[in-house]
Amino acid sequence: MLSVLKNEYEKLCKTKAFWIILALLTAITSIVAVTRSLDNVGSVGGMAYEMPKGDNGFFLEDNSVFAISLFNNWIGALSGDLFFTTIFYFLLPLAAALPFSFSLLDENRSGYLRQMTLKKGQLRYYLAKYIVTFSSGFLVAVIPILINLIITACYLPAVTPDPLEQLYSNQPYGRYLSHIYHSKPFLFVGIFVTMPGVFCGLWAALTLCISLFVRNKYIVIIAPYLFLFFETAFFDALFANRSALQLSPFYFIRGSAAGDIRIVVSILLFMLIISFTVMLLRGKKDDVF
Repeated sequence: MLSVLKNEYEKLCKTKAFWIILALLTAITSIVAVTRSLDNVGSVGGMAYEMPKGDNGFFLEDNSVFAISLFNNWIGALSGDLFFTTIFYFLLPLAAALPFSFSLLDENRSGYLRQMTLKKGQLRYYLAKYIVTFSSGFLVAVIPILINLIITACYLPAVTPDPLEQLYSNQPYGRYLSHIYHSKPFLFVGIFVTMPGVFCGLWAALTLCISLFVRNKYIVIIAPYLFLFFETAFFDALFANRSALQLSPFYFIRGSAAGDIRIVVSILLFMLIISFTVMLLRGKKDDVF
């Protein structure tokens, strides 16, 4: 299994689409980090940590400048229809599926899949494809977000969020994991760096599974992606004027969304079970000849 995985990871590293997509997404997140940080760095320079506090530990004066920090200016915490931020999160599922999700389909057409399954075993080879495809989607999402976080941290300090500054943090109490945001902000950041990676990895794996049944690459990519837009429109209409709950992955993978972690985990587990089961069954029963 290790030799098969090594071979597949080497293929991924040689895939030009992987590096092109990674570079494009990193450019987007870098632009967001630099522009956002430069807009706020002047205000940060005026902060005074010696500003007096009351007996309860809160500041006696208006302290809105303290709300400007790494934790509410990295890309995972930005809210609103910010152009590049919105483009980045809406492109992620599409970008995650492009680098490696067609590898089984291409190899089946070329005859390479037949050779490898004879040498390595069909189930073993399919599972290796699944793992590497998941990894490609995970990395395409996580690396650009980490770059954004690092650049933002170079400009803005990691000031611990003050619950009184909810207006500036976009994380009022009761919102999606807001209790973690105010008590353990680095854990909150870690969750919303990892969550887009997990979703994009599973989305890439689902695309790989679809390619086992549909031979047209355009349909394999476009149909599931369009489904996300219809799903977004459906839930937006369903919860309009009723609830702020956001169930579309375009939103719930962002730390500024109004989600429910139980529902999000259930969605991710459902994606994992479906994709892994399909790959397992086809790996055992599928005849590639």
